[in-house]
Amino acid sequence: MKQIGFAFMAAALLLLSGCEELENLCGISSEDLGFTEDYTRQLNAAVYIYQQTDRALRDSTLQAAGTAEIDGAMCTRTADSIVIDFGNGVVGNDGKERRGSIRLGYSGNYISAGSTASLILANYYEGDQNLTGTISLANTSQGNTPIIALTIDEFTANDKTLDGAISASWLSGFETETQPEDDVFELSGGLDLTDATTTNVFNGLFTSPLRIVNNCPYTFESGVVTLTSTVENLTGLSVDFIDGDCANLFQANVDCDGNPLQFYYPIR
Repeated sequence: MKQIGFAFMAAALLLLSGCEELENLCGISSEDLGFTEDYTRQLNAAVYIYQQTDRALRDSTLQAAGTAEIDGAMCTRTADSIVIDFGNGVVGNDGKERRGSIRLGYSGNYISAGSTASLILANYYEGDQNLTGTISLANTSQGNTPIIALTIDEFTANDKTLDGAISASWLSGFETETQPEDDVFELSGGLDLTDATTTNVFNGLFTSPLRIVNNCPYTFESGVVTLTSTVENLTGLSVDFIDGDCANLFQANVDCDGNPLQFYYPIR
């Protein structure tokens, strides 16, 4: 047992040494890829807003009674609008505190193809982050798979702005609005993150669909985002949510003279 343990430690030290040599060779450190945390945090916030809006649009109690509580927020519905109000502070099922409101207008029956909705954030905070921007939704379903097209416009927090067009393909849970725990969908397309302080733009493409599973407490179960910087010379850069892991961890990859260099960061 001692020999096996020693061999394992030796291999681990050799691997660590190899990573350190690559870092020294390329001049890349974990701090240099810290912006991947910004990208993931912003994406996570946008996904939650979509999920909360989706639940409100599908909620049968809200449709029938005009009011309902969804993940702690008080929701009010009229014939063409919904207000999702977090008041002065509500802690959601994900443990995050939110305040302010999501205000949306809609047209048609959301679960049917051709329906549309658009939302704006009003004095909306996630923790101490003030989030602004608009998101438009359109049901573009064809066949048996519900598909919601999302246009995210100037979704901003801390001088960083997320923009782009993606689509949510629902694999399960779309018809069972009273059981959000069975929701599973995948995001495809791409979102760009602009840093106003550095004028850097990170063009993001979902090269492997981002799988969102409600039973996963960290939002992303799997998927890969390839990032291209307009300023920094970083090649082979990607954010990998580590297929099927469902842990509070993602892997940032970057090319180091033909060798992969990997760093790990928390999703939350």
